[in-house]
Amino acid sequence: MTSAFASSTAILTAIIPIAVPLLLSSHLSAAGLVAALAISTTIVDVSPFSTNCAIVGLGPALAWGVLVLPGAF
Repeated sequence: MTSAFASSTAILTAIIPIAVPLLLSSHLSAAGLVAALAISTTIVDVSPFSTNCAIVGLGPALAWGVLVLPGAF
């Protein structure tokens, strides 16, 4: 839950360069990986007291499964 301490956009600028070795060593889609990272870093901004909070646990896994895994095969 890093966005509690920093903006989600700032977290993206830190996470995307870290993902470059993963992209270089695999056949993952760069666009899919960046989209999944963007969803995962911004979805935590949802208030834990709202009805959307249920998405927080499922969102990153769903984004990875839909956006990144299809490009890996």
